[in-house]
Amino acid sequence: MVQLDTTIDDGRVARMYQTRNLSHCGMLLRTRKPLPVGTNVAVQFLFPGDPVLSKTSLPGGYGFVEGQAKVVRHTHPARESTTGMAIQFLRLESPGLQSLGEFLQLQQ
Repeated sequence: MVQLDTTIDDGRVARMYQTRNLSHCGMLLRTRKPLPVGTNVAVQFLFPGDPVLSKTSLPGGYGFVEGQAKVVRHTHPARESTTGMAIQFLRLESPGLQSLGEFLQLQQ
């Protein structure tokens, strides 16, 4: 499990969410008030850096990823032990896409 603070902007307001799970395809966000399924959002997040990720690191050793995503489902709290929503990445900006892949490899 990767826990990151993630900013989601649905065009009306930007909110911070905690990431419960992260993959190449999307992420699971913890929230008591999920956005409607089908909502397109702008997504931005930082994750702990590593020397391997230095090409996309920000000061302080953090990598930055941003792009577009869509809410694809709400969680089932009894099955997933959390309340929230899943978003699917539609487009991630380079070099964030590359740094995401490298970060996920380091987590294995």
